[in-house]
Amino acid sequence: MSTQIHGKFVPRTNTFGARLALIRWQMGWNMKEAALACGFSQQSWRGWELQGHDPRGFADVAERIAERTGVDEYWILTGKEPAPAPGPDGGESAPKLKPVSDPKPLD
Repeated sequence: MSTQIHGKFVPRTNTFGARLALIRWQMGWNMKEAALACGFSQQSWRGWELQGHDPRGFADVAERIAERTGVDEYWILTGKEPAPAPGPDGGESAPKLKPVSDPKPLD
């Protein structure tokens, strides 16, 4: 569930179970505490985290965990960082571009 880069621990987040383990670690909970705090049975949590089972109602489970832990729901579902927040006009904020000092034609 982890990899080593230059001697530092870097957790993997490629599975739902791995993300649950990271959430538990962040919250300082054991499996029983995590399951109870999020309103699930310990058996369900153990199956998701250790046996790689995906929960029924995956989105609802992720939403409940996010509400109880403050962890981003999109990250719980996908393991990816959430999209940037909308800009002031309601649309996506544009990426900041560096000015081009010496424009060159494209090939």
